[in-house]
Amino acid sequence: MSLVGSAVLMLIAFNMWDIRQFKVANFIPAAFMPLVFSLFQGLI
Repeated sequence: MSLVGSAVLMLIAFNMWDIRQFKVANFIPAAFMPLVFSLFQGLI
């Protein structure tokens, strides 16, 4: 989860510095994907 959070912060910085524009809100649900994968891995 920390890796995804760091990536989102990096994209926000890119937007602020006008390096490239990203739609950061589209990446927010990705922060919960490691949690979902770990739950599924616990079931298998």
